Amino acid sequence: MKHTVILFFILLLLASCQQTKKSPAEKVTQYYKGFDRGDFSKIREVMYDTLIIVSGDFVTPYSHESFNEFFKWDSIFRSTYKIQGLKQENEKVLVTIRSESLKYKFLENNPLTTNFAISFTNGKISKIEDLGSDTANWALWQSKRDTLVNYIKKYRPELDGFINDMSMKGAQNYLKAIAHYQNQNRPD
Repeated sequence: MKHTVILFFILLLLASCQQTKKSPAEKVTQYYKGFDRGDFSKIREVMYDTLIIVSGDFVTPYSHESFNEFFKWDSIFRSTYKIQGLKQENEKVLVTIRSESLKYKFLENNPLTTNFAISFTNGKISKIEDLGSDTANWALWQSKRDTLVNYIKKYRPELDGFINDMSMKGAQNYLKAIAHYQNQNRPD
């Protein structure tokens, strides 16, 4: 009887381990749902110790702590993320994300649909490569951004630097900059 009970618990443990093992595609889905729902713990569960984000010539490594700061920065813009397409190729996942945010709205690129290639190390997300966007109007984006930056430098210098500040405070200043710019022709 004692051996039967032990065997039962071992089988139960093995069955629960098999049920909780997620595919790479399921981990990518959890990652974006964590962003969309504002739940960093869900992202952390599927994120490797170091996450590398590659966007053009920029390669940014993040620890859990530094990525949490980026997550907080992004949340200030009330960003949403929806998976439009997902394809698993071996241990790599190709995903198309439709995102919206207050920042993208100001930059007149809302929503923004972007393709990513996601790689894994030891079963966790370790690298996200931006493969580009079919919907972005980069010329308009740059024009709007540059106009905002120049306006702030001239009329609200206390907010200058917001564009490169990836902290919560930087994101809050970004939204303040947008508000000041949009209200520039309105009486105070």
